[in-house]
Parts: sequence; C-alpha cells; structure tokens
Amino acid sequence: MTKGLGRDWVGEDKALSSLETLQLLKRQARSLATMPKADLRHSGPITRPTVRGLWLYKLPSRIQVNYRQRCLDWLSHEGQPSAWNKGLPRCPCSLKQARSDKRYTQSKKGLPDSRLTMLYSSTPNKYGAGVRCLYNNNNQLVEGHQERIWKDTRKSSPYNDEELKLYDWCCNQAGNPQLCDKYNQKRPRVGCDGYRPPVQSEFLAFVSSEGELFIEMIADIRHGPWG
Repeated sequence: MTKGLGRDWVGEDKALSSLETLQLLKRQARSLATMPKADLRHSGPITRPTVRGLWLYKLPSRIQVNYRQRCLDWLSHEGQPSAWNKGLPRCPCSLKQARSDKRYTQSKKGLPDSRLTMLYSSTPNKYGAGVRCLYNNNNQLVEGHQERIWKDTRKSSPYNDEELKLYDWCCNQAGNPQLCDKYNQKRPRVGCDGYRPPVQSEFLAFVSSEGELFIEMIADIRHGPWG
C-alpha cells in the first residue's frame, strides 16, 4: 500500500534516498546503452515511473552577459547631458597638438585597443564632467566624447571604467547601431571644430639709457590647426 502522494515509492513502500536514486539512474543508463534499438521501442502499457522530478542539465562553463539589456537599462536611467556638459572644451585636431596643450592629459593606463591613444581634459567643468579624445597612429583625431564623470574621479581600469564600459556595452557588444546612436545622445560627440590652441607670446626686454627695464610683447604665436 502506498503511503502518501508526494513521495516516490519502489517495491514494498521503500523510499529511495538521493544516493540510491543516482545509483538506479546509472544502472538504467548502462542497461539502455547496451540494448538494441529495436528493444527501445515502447511495446506495452504506460506504467508509472519509479523516479519522478529528477532532471539532469549540462551547465555552460561561461555565463553569457546580455550587453543589450545592460545598455537599455543604463539608457532608461541616464538623464540629459544638458544638465552637466556646459563649458566643456573641444578636442585638439592632432595628437601633437593635444600633447602640447596642458589642458589635456594622456591616459597612463591606455586602452584595450593599442592602436588608439586617449587624452582627456586635465580639469573637469563645474559639474565634474570632462571629455575624452581618441587619436590613431597617424596622430589624427578619430573621435571624442563628453563624459559625465571626469577621468580622474572614476575607476580607471581599461576593462572596468565607469564611462568606457558604457560605450563598450552600447556600441561594441550590443550589436545594434541604434543603441550606439542612443549612447551618442547621452554622451555627445566632440570634434575639433572651434578648438583654439593656447596662446604663446614673445616678449622683448631692453634697458633704457636711464637704466630702466622695459618688457614689450611683440607677437602672439598660435599653433596652426594641425599642430
């Protein structure tokens, strides 16, 4: 007589333990593996199985990250850049020009893509935001972006950067150009149009016949648009 509906009973009301269940499954698997295919076809009435509710799964060794969903979650919570991007500078047009401008600092940790060189604004605006500028091996500006969190106040690892990971999610990993366009709406692009290099002045110093020192600025020197 079976005692209860919520348990599995085999033979004369004997409950299987976990170890016994596993051993039973192994014996059944070995038996099925040695049986001819013709014997595996059902030829009798359907009977109640002796073991219920046990499923075996092969778990993947790596967890698949849904970057598309990560990007969408960020986009849904991120505000408009007009709240923090006032007063941000433009990018220099060349790497040579950027390196000679103290308003920009080259990233010491670099980028996963070694073909690019990143510089960022040396100081943030009053909202704590900044810009990043990327240059290729030909010293040309590839692209620039405004960043809500200035470089020196956030995590700086190239693989876990609070700003760079957002670009990676939406523009590299998600596989959807529309998500990259939406990223650019939250992190506007920056070009070099309107960039003004720092002014370097030349001075002429001379002493008058009365022994007085005079200093006169004779020229303002600016770098050309390509350094």
